[in-house]
Parts: sequence; C-alpha cells; structure tokens
Amino acid sequence: ALELSDKKTLESFKIWLRQNNLYVFTLNGFPFGNFHGEVIKDKVHLPDWTTDLRKDYTLLLFDILEELTEEGGSSGISTSPLTYRYWHSSEQELEEVKTKACKQLIAVVYHLMQKKNNSGKSMHLDIEPEPDGLLDNSAEYVAFFKDYLLDQGATFLQKKSNCSLKEAKDAIREHIQLCWDVCHFSIAYESPSSILAELKKEGLKVG
Repeated sequence: ALELSDKKTLESFKIWLRQNNLYVFTLNGFPFGNFHGEVIKDKVHLPDWTTDLRKDYTLLLFDILEELTEEGGSSGISTSPLTYRYWHSSEQELEEVKTKACKQLIAVVYHLMQKKNNSGKSMHLDIEPEPDGLLDNSAEYVAFFKDYLLDQGATFLQKKSNCSLKEAKDAIREHIQLCWDVCHFSIAYESPSSILAELKKEGLKVG
C-alpha cells in the first residue's frame, strides 16, 4: 500500500493496466502486511477495527483504489470481521468492541461519501465474516449492521455529515457491504439462497 501510494508508482501501474486491458475493482484489505508464507493464525486480525491503525490503513487503500476505479465506476475493499472473537473474554468486552468498531467504520463511510461527491465513484468496504471472527456468519453480520451501524452509526453519521437520518442509513448501506467468501460460509453450513434472501429483506448488499 505504501509503495502504491507513491504517485509515480501508481501512475506506472495505471499505464500497465491500460496496456494489458485490465482493470481493478477490488482490493484485499483484510491482511495488514505479509499474509502468505507465514504462520499468522489469529494475528491476521491485527490491527483490528477498534484501532485507528486499521482505519487509517483502510483509508489509504481507498485513496489508491479511487485512482484505479474507472469514472462513474464502483469498487470495494474486503476487510476483517471487526476482531478475533477469542481475544475478548466477556460479552461486555465484545459489546465494547462492536461500539468502537462501529465508530471507526462510520468514519470510513463519511470519507467515502466525500469521495463520491468529489469524483462520482462509489466505493464500499466489504466486511468478511469468517470462523472465530467476531462476525463469523451471515446472521451475526446482519445483526451488527442493524443494531450498530444503522442505529448508533446512522445517528453519528447524521450529525457528522449534517444530513437526514434516512440519507445516513442509505449511505451506510451503499458504503458498507458484505464480502461473500464462499469457503467461510460453507464451513458455517449456510445456504447461499437463505443468505441472499435475508440480505434482500434487510436491504443489504454483497460487495
């Protein structure tokens, strides 16, 4: 990310994409630093969504992705399901994590709203449920979206962006979506048709 954020390097990459008739529509923002070839296990969640480091890293990725997204296009970045569940020993700790993570995610939504206003490009952060993550299945993802993002988060965003509550909720639905990892949902024995039906009912999108 730091290498690509250099303007000359990024421009060189854009030229290479055009020459090879390629385009970028997504980035994997889940891992931070090295991912393959190391023993990582639970550390793949570091830094988690309670930290400014995870938020700032994600915003850096969106700055890069904005440059790579076609005019009027849409693109997304996958990310961690908030934190690793078993780092937290009580329900109270888990609730505190969700509240902190909600505020960080809403800060990203606000950033993406501004980018869309400036460039017309719609970008979304795609939360990826996985086993042992705080959100490890579709039901937990939907519950977090409804109980935190569309409740606490929408109120916070409404004040921050000086918009209506409906506009805040619409922005959250646009800029935070689900990263559908087929393997993870298979491990949870979830039916794809049931997941899609639930998302449709709640007005949530797959990024």
